Amino acid sequence: MADNEGYIKLHRKFRKWGWYDDANTTRVFLHLLLGARWKETEYRGEKLKAGDVLFGRKKFAKDLGISEQNVRTAIEHLLKTGE
Repeated sequence: MADNEGYIKLHRKFRKWGWYDDANTTRVFLHLLLGARWKETEYRGEKLKAGDVLFGRKKFAKDLGISEQNVRTAIEHLLKTGE
């Protein structure tokens, strides 16, 4: 989608983030960041605000080449620490 093209800024301190050494959690987090809308848009009649992400466990698993359980666990990690 053209609505979320561009770049994101990532601080080097990211390497000190608590989940950085967990490959699946880091990949899911980055996938979420890269998929976040940077401006308000519409998808299938629903308004998406800046920062919103379309999320599907099956799609993430396929895109990242990991299992759905790994995606679920990574999301649990991110929610647990308020990411």
